[in-house]
This record gives sequence, C-alpha cells and structure tokens, in this order.
Amino acid sequence: MKNTLILFFLIILINCASTKKNINFNAANNQIKSDINPENILLAEIGAKKIAISDFEKNLKLNEQYFEQHLNFDDYEELEKTFKEYIMFNTISQLAINENLDKTDTFLRNVEEYKKQLLVEMFDQRIYEKIKKPSDMELYDYYLKNKILFATPRKIALKNILADFNNFADIKEVFEKLKTRAQKFDDIINDTYYQQKFKISDLGFIQSGIVDPELEKYVFDLKEGEWTNIIKTKLGFHIVYCYKVIEPQTPEFNDEIKAEIYNKIMEDAYKKNVEQAIENFRKNNKYQIYDDNLKYLIERLNKKN
Repeated sequence: MKNTLILFFLIILINCASTKKNINFNAANNQIKSDINPENILLAEIGAKKIAISDFEKNLKLNEQYFEQHLNFDDYEELEKTFKEYIMFNTISQLAINENLDKTDTFLRNVEEYKKQLLVEMFDQRIYEKIKKPSDMELYDYYLKNKILFATPRKIALKNILADFNNFADIKEVFEKLKTRAQKFDDIINDTYYQQKFKISDLGFIQSGIVDPELEKYVFDLKEGEWTNIIKTKLGFHIVYCYKVIEPQTPEFNDEIKAEIYNKIMEDAYKKNVEQAIENFRKNNKYQIYDDNLKYLIERLNKKN
C-alpha cells in the first residue's frame, strides 16, 4: 500500500497530460442524471474539504495519459480502488495541513521551485505549439539537401609501425624503402628483422575520434595502399599504412530518418524562438551577468569540495 501511495503522490504532482482526448467518467451506480452539475454532487468530505464528482474528474483529466495507460474505465473495482487512493491522498494532505506543514520554509521553498519548473515547462510547450510543423515534403527536401548528415562515417583499416625515440634512423630507413618502392609495406612488417626493431600492430577499421589526435590529423587523408610520412607522437615515431577504405554510405529515406529530421527541425526552430524571446527580453529589461562574481562563486565551491 505504501508503494501505491507514493506512486499516486507522484502522478498527482506531475502533470502528465499530453493529449486532448476527453475522459468521460460517470458515477459508479450510473443513476446520476447528466443534467445535474457534478460540482454539486459530493463524493466525500474530509475535514473542511469537500470532494465532488467534478474534483475527481479533474484529477483524472489532469493525469490523463497515465490513467489511459494504467486504468480500465470499464472495471468498477479498478475505478473504486483509484478513487480510494485519491481519498487517501487528500486525507494525508489534510493531516499535513493540520500540522501546519504547508507553512514551513521547506514546503514553501519547494513549492516556489516547483512553480518555476512548471512555468518553464509551460513556456516550452507554448513555444512548441507556435512552431509550424514540417510537412512530409519538407522533411524529404531536408534529407536531399543534407544527405551527408545521415551517412555512415568513412572507415579506414590501418597498420602501424612504431619506433622508439632512439630508433629514428631505422624507421627513416624503412620510410625510404617504401618511398622508393624497394620494399612493400607488408613485406616489411612480416620481416622478423623489423619485427624485432619496431612495435608493429594492425589497428583494424577505425573512424574519427578513435586514434591518437596526432595521428588522426594525417591518417584520414590516406587512400587505400598509401602510407603516411614519419609522424612523431608522445609514443615515438610512426609510419601508418592504410590497407582498406569503406566510404560513407547514405541510407535511403525511411521512417527512422524522417523522425530524426522532424525532431531536428523542431529542435532548431525551438532554439531559434527561445533565443529570439531572450533577445527581446534583454532589449526591454535589465539583463546583466556578473562574470567576476561567477568566478568567485566557482572558486568558493571548489574550496568547499
């Protein structure tokens, strides 16, 4: 029962309504006429609080999405259980009020923070409602103009020769043999003489962001069968060879990409509208960020931690 109450507290406090479908809830005995004002029909009295049919219906509608997923409106026992939980919630609320918990600093502070959060969510919702929803043709047009965004990344398969810092002369010799075609790369890395002198490894297929940034600057310009100049990193001297390339692949326009584009367009429009709203606010109101004080705050928090 404790878990049930905690869950019910959460669904009461959080406004989950996201659809516009009406919930028609009639009294359990179905004997109440539709022309009677539901505000005049009491379901319960808890202390000074009176709970009418309209109150319970408002609660159902406020948490419409949750109840549609978890409540069978044709099941009398389920409805009765939900109503009893609602009564229990209101009873405990009255007990808290009787103990003046609604006047404590903790309660008032949290209410103010919740109100701010609710206002932000309502503002977000209003911004989204004002955005013109893109049509299917606009989504497809975006795809055609931005195909590269949906392509799989270019992948290259690499082999690496690594020499110690005191072994530059030997790796330079290898580079000259490659440059003059005196030896092939695979012949060199399979030669036991060079295997003893260098650390040779097959890095397999990689994509951007995987290898050392000092190497990445050079390796992604390689074509299949090419190798780099000698590259110095914190590990030593490298020659990197590309033995296979998989070029970017662009998938066909499908529902997944369509949804991704829709969200992208809506998100970009939302950010643009919010930035414009903030800019208008700054023009007509005092808006000043005190950077020096912010630095002091950061230093103060770092000292505490």
